[in-house]
Amino acid sequence: MSLVKMKLYKDNDMYYDLKDIKSTFLNNILRFDSENTRNEFNLNDYGCIFTRENDEFKFILDLTEEKSTFLLKETDTLLDVKVERCKFKRQKNNIYIEYQLEIDDCLNKIEIEIGE
Repeated sequence: MSLVKMKLYKDNDMYYDLKDIKSTFLNNILRFDSENTRNEFNLNDYGCIFTRENDEFKFILDLTEEKSTFLLKETDTLLDVKVERCKFKRQKNNIYIEYQLEIDDCLNKIEIEIGE
């Protein structure tokens, strides 16, 4: 078990700052829950697949293939959303993700620090 810190940004404005979240990191898959939402980062050499899921939706962002999918669970509606741009960087215990979706005006940023 590791502790994770995660910051989320819209453009350059931080709107979410989580600290010391219990997580598992096994076989290059980082998993943790925050505010009733499951977060998973399946890391590989070229990018990652980021999945965020709760009772209402499931969002999958594939940075390797540069595509994303939303599943709205209540109506069982599946939406493929074009990724306008994305960037992935991993340095030791830090993960940086930037992406912009076709349906969003903002650049989204995720910064994660995995504790020892």
